Amino acid sequence: MNRAVLLDKKGKKIEELELPEIFNEAKPNKDLVAQAVKIYLANQRESNAQTKTRGMVQGSSRKLYRQKGTGNSRQGSVRSPLHRKGGIVFGPSNEKNYKVALTKKMKKLAIRSVLTLKAKDGEVLVASEVEMPKTKWAKYAEDFVKNSKVKGSVLVVTEKPSEEVQKAFGNIEKVTVAVLNELNTYTLVNASNVIFMKDCLEVASKFWKK
Repeated sequence: MNRAVLLDKKGKKIEELELPEIFNEAKPNKDLVAQAVKIYLANQRESNAQTKTRGMVQGSSRKLYRQKGTGNSRQGSVRSPLHRKGGIVFGPSNEKNYKVALTKKMKKLAIRSVLTLKAKDGEVLVASEVEMPKTKWAKYAEDFVKNSKVKGSVLVVTEKPSEEVQKAFGNIEKVTVAVLNELNTYTLVNASNVIFMKDCLEVASKFWKK
């Protein structure tokens, strides 16, 4: 069973505790994790490039000259792609959809795989509680992260949205706050360390169970 450091309300280590089943996936699927990250990034992509077809460019639609007898080719409009400043054939369209998706089962397995890999590397911590003071939220949060002795970027995961926690921890460099049900593979992979609030571990186990 993978274990994690348990932190007190000041961010100091109390003991180690065993992590739930979702942090102990029997066969973490690294390929699926990579696929989930790739799909997340693809879904952030917007289709902005667009060229004008012959129906969009400006110009007369009058036939250039009579059909026969002039020795010219049979052309019907100056907006034809054959003319300079005419419409573009087969150009990019902003209607293209780059969205792709994983099945729910694959998403859950990708999340469990990331959590297992991070737990094995000692990158998962659990906060027994966070006791926000009436004032100096940022100072409290800064001391909490400093006392936890983590290095690199930190992702703080809460069960429910908290304005206090968001404002306090969100103002610290390299620290991000996320709500449990909004987590995705990319966010987890991008964090060097993940601090879960203890009360959301049980919820997480139900949320990402097999």
